[in-house]
Amino acid sequence: MSVDCNWMYHRLSENGYIRAEFCDGVKGFLEFAFTQLEYCSGDKIRCPCIRCDNQKFLNRDTVNVHLLRKGFTPGYSTWFAHGELLGAVALVSTSAVEASTSMDVGCEHGQQYRTMVMEAMGPEEELHLRSVLEVNHEEEPNKDAADFYSLLKNAEVPLWKGCKKHSKLYAISQLLNCKSEFNMSISCYDRIMKIVKNMLLESEKLPPDFYQSKKMLRKLGLEYTSINVCENNYMLFYKETENLIECTICGHLRYKLRRNDGGGRRKDIPYIRLRYLLITPRLQRLFMSSRIAENMSCM
Repeated sequence: MSVDCNWMYHRLSENGYIRAEFCDGVKGFLEFAFTQLEYCSGDKIRCPCIRCDNQKFLNRDTVNVHLLRKGFTPGYSTWFAHGELLGAVALVSTSAVEASTSMDVGCEHGQQYRTMVMEAMGPEEELHLRSVLEVNHEEEPNKDAADFYSLLKNAEVPLWKGCKKHSKLYAISQLLNCKSEFNMSISCYDRIMKIVKNMLLESEKLPPDFYQSKKMLRKLGLEYTSINVCENNYMLFYKETENLIECTICGHLRYKLRRNDGGGRRKDIPYIRLRYLLITPRLQRLFMSSRIAENMSCM
């Protein structure tokens, strides 16, 4: 298997004919995929064409035709659904990171963010994903596997067609970081996204707004707990006081008063909401990163 996967996304020549290099590459891919028996379903493998997107198991001839006619799904320079990732570079260790740095991911930040996605999985999720991918029956991947596929793809998909410097995941993470650092409002973020998208090429891959951006990064599993707080900061409505509707110290109501407009029941809005970032999973992720763990120590 060749390390250079540029052939995967150069299917047609200038004259519109399928390149011989692409045909040879597809043949090599099929040879590799069918040797990874734990990722096969009998005589079938997941079809990585742009239409099937690794969701369907098809036989060798059908996969070959699909790839020649439609090409590979974007961002699939690492064949993780066919044994390459989990068989060679998925395990988060020093040797795995070193082995994966030689892979060509299509853009400058692709490898860095692909490694981040793999490390964000954590050991339990990784073992679970391994078992999911090795199941020998024809079914679509579950939510965990689908989320992982999506994140890996976004870590490698160029920000626009032909972009060699930035991936989709890199761009979104940087924009969200700016929003947090400068306390940017959601409406301001959405406005900036609209301006940036209009400035980029038509093939750009940025999500349209904050909601879609956050929805994508939420798959990394960076959870938080939302806790209501007394407006006067006397107490938290948490654990044993979670179901109270007023502060036990000052008597202030937990939720804002609203007029009943005669409609259906509306969700109560607290005066103050605290977002508690769970420390345990974040520390686990820091120590799972081979590069960060080297610079950390237990007190």
